[in-house]
Amino acid sequence: MTIQVAKITDTHCFSVADYHRMAEAGVFEEQRVELLYGKIVDMSPIKSNHAGSVNQLIRYFSMHLPKDDFLFTAQNPIHLDDYSEPEPDLSVLKYRADLYARSHPRPDEVVLLVEVADTSLEKDRDIKLPLYASHAIPEVWIVNLKDTQIERYRSPGPKGYTDIHIFLPGDEIATDFMEAVEVSAVLSV
Repeated sequence: MTIQVAKITDTHCFSVADYHRMAEAGVFEEQRVELLYGKIVDMSPIKSNHAGSVNQLIRYFSMHLPKDDFLFTAQNPIHLDDYSEPEPDLSVLKYRADLYARSHPRPDEVVLLVEVADTSLEKDRDIKLPLYASHAIPEVWIVNLKDTQIERYRSPGPKGYTDIHIFLPGDEIATDFMEAVEVSAVLSV
């Protein structure tokens, strides 16, 4: 006798409001999750090399970012739309006097998002990067710890980013708002 298993085809799509209510009710407790495309997605545990790279970036940005024009945050939500609120490792935002206490930043307030990737590399490239491009985030860096490089994505469009450049140790990476930095200065290697 053959037992057939029903295939589940319908899933529930959570809104940001649903997600916030669940968090307030303690559903996630100490789980690290983010909302992507209406799905609640587990975030990878933070390993020491990942944390070290985030700390290196924080240190660099705090010393070189013009403080009157920009604000940077680490591992805080970005409200992209009603169904996506990712938590990139680092965000460079347009300065706002309330320091984003009234609401999470929206796409037009984002200058640069940085994802530090070791075990999350596939998710960052295949899921989060297209999401960022579809919301016109102007620049995204993936700090690829596995291959010891920084992948810079600019010029977002409906099919993704069209200006893609790989920076290796010894290379310098610059932005429109900050002087060039040597790649090794922001990689915890």
